[in-house]
Formats: sequence, structure tokens, C-alpha cells
Amino acid sequence: MLRAVRIRRIMPACFRGEDMGGEFLLADIGNTSIKIAFGGGDGLGTIYALPTKTQYTVDSIGLSLLQLLAASGRHAGSLAGCAICSVVPE
Repeated sequence: MLRAVRIRRIMPACFRGEDMGGEFLLADIGNTSIKIAFGGGDGLGTIYALPTKTQYTVDSIGLSLLQLLAASGRHAGSLAGCAICSVVPE
């Protein structure tokens, strides 16, 4: 519950175009793909898509995220936070 309250406080600053103090990892988890982007005061960068598979483990998704960060010239410590949304699985 604490995370939801924190996200609500961050989002209004985003909508006003204020600097949020760094980049955020943004993820949209769907039934067929996971869309990932990095965004901040400059808007969204490249949007990446990973397939959604029930066989994936937390570790495999974590490693994929680390690879995306490295490929885009970022590292986990450079992110100010994350926002994730998901659909109800089919």
C-alpha cells in the first residue's frame, strides 16, 4: 500500500513537467508482451517489448531487465523508481 501512495505523489509532478529527480523504469505487463521504457523529465525513450510467458521466473525477467539497462547505457542504481501496470491474466 505504501508504494501506491508514493506513486500517486510522484505522478502529479510528472504531469506538470517537473523534474522528478531521475529516470523511472515504466512497465506495462500484458497477456502477450511486457512493454518496458525508461522515462523522466525528457519524456520516454525507446520502448522495449518482451514476450509474456508463464514459464519465465523472477530471475529470468530480472536478468532481461539488467540486459536492457546495459544495452541502453543505464544501470539499476541510476533509476529513481519504477511504475508497473498489469492486466488480469487470461
